[in-house]
This record gives sequence, structure tokens and C-alpha cells, in this order.
Amino acid sequence: MGIKQAMLTSYFATAANALGCAQRMPLLVHRAYSHRAFPTTARVSAPAPVLVPNEWMVLLTHTGGITLQHLSDARMLSLDSLTRINRALLAKLNARPPAHSVRITWQHALLPGTGTTPTTPADGPTS
Repeated sequence: MGIKQAMLTSYFATAANALGCAQRMPLLVHRAYSHRAFPTTARVSAPAPVLVPNEWMVLLTHTGGITLQHLSDARMLSLDSLTRINRALLAKLNARPPAHSVRITWQHALLPGTGTTPTTPADGPTS
């Protein structure tokens, strides 16, 4: 595509803000990488981090555009515990915001391939 990562990040942030919900930026990132016409981010050769089921739950929440508050309400989990899980996920992936964690999981090929949607259950992978 010829767009630098910083500019692409800026475009995603602008789109999320224009839609009135900056918290949905991880969904935009995931959907972009899922589209067949969008160039997939470069894969990394380092071993992929192993995510525990709660981290998968939070990651898939991000890729689905669901906020931690909504997940807290739906699952009857405390927002504090979800925030701790999210911090652990971001630390494990060496990511800053949730959108960055989505990009990193694409780099490690943890999420399904281009043009597909996640099929991993909310409580983690089955394999």
C-alpha cells in the first residue's frame, strides 16, 4: 500500500473518532487486516506469545469492537479484573493500546488468515 505504519495508525484513529467511538479502533484494525485487498502486516519470526483463556477473551473482545465495560456487564465480571487481564495481555504482546495488540497478533499469525473472521471461542483456542 505504500503507507507508513504511523500514517495508517493516524487514519484508523481518525476513522474511529469520526464514527464517534475511538474505543472501536481495534475492530477497525482487525477488519482491515481481515480484508483480502488489505496488505497483511509483516509476520515476525519470534515465537508467538501463549495467551491464557482470559487473555483470549479480552483479545477477541477487542477484535469484535466490544469495550471492556460491555464485556464486564455481559459476563458479570468486575471491570477491575478485566482491566488487569487487559494489562497482562498488552504486556505479554509488548503492545501499547488494544489496537496495537490486534496488529501484533496478526504479525504472530495468532488470528485467522486474511479474509476470515475469528473462529476462536471466547474462552480461548481449542488446540
